[in-house]
Amino acid sequence: MSKSVTFKLAGAAAMAASSQAYGQIVPLTLLPPNIVGSGSEYFNVLTGSTSPTGADFEFTSSPGFPLFFTGVEGISTGALPASYLSGFGHSYAYAFSKGDPIGNDTTTFQQAGTNPVYLSSTFYGYPYGKQVPDKDEYLGFQFTDANDGKIHNGWIELESDDGFGPAGQPGLFFLGGAYNSVAAGSDGVGDINAGAVPEPARSPRSCSARPLSSAWASCVGAGLSSRRINRQRAGFEIGLASSGIRWRVPERSLS
Repeated sequence: MSKSVTFKLAGAAAMAASSQAYGQIVPLTLLPPNIVGSGSEYFNVLTGSTSPTGADFEFTSSPGFPLFFTGVEGISTGALPASYLSGFGHSYAYAFSKGDPIGNDTTTFQQAGTNPVYLSSTFYGYPYGKQVPDKDEYLGFQFTDANDGKIHNGWIELESDDGFGPAGQPGLFFLGGAYNSVAAGSDGVGDINAGAVPEPARSPRSCSARPLSSAWASCVGAGLSSRRINRQRAGFEIGLASSGIRWRVPERSLS
């Protein structure tokens, strides 16, 4: 087998593996409604419904002084936020960074202590828990998928504003989310990384339209050429659609 054929097969296998991995991630088509000021919203992960009937979670915002808090409570079977129980008898949500794994092997999912689980809270201006007011945070969670009856892992990006930060408006605001379509298991099965979303499909044309410096890093590894090369007579013509620069290179210089 020639080197070129071997390279093409290896690239195809890598692309297939990558597609399978990213194909497991399902973005949330609908997010919980933002809560401006004081209030609560119900949320069904699969449908985005805000009806109390069939909801997986209830989110709460309670601005005020001396106590400010936002919270989440799992209200359906298997719906649990990633949280820990403090020495004061309160549960606090973990604050995941983008790329952190969320799953059975690395995360505690519970609804312990007083309800709700605090996302972010301050008492006389002093913050408690892992999540910080006025900052984008990732909430890890588990829920029961009604389609297969199994537990799945997911994440929601949100921001709790206490009214004293740059936003100036207290409340709970939702920015994005996704879940893994593979059921949660052990040894990393069904895990999801905070902030993970499906990778969009790229074609040689879309890669060639990007600046050459970034295209080499992002496209070549996926088995896609970052150059649009058209053979013309005795040479190659390389086109950079993004910059409008075109030049000709002798064929022997690329051999």
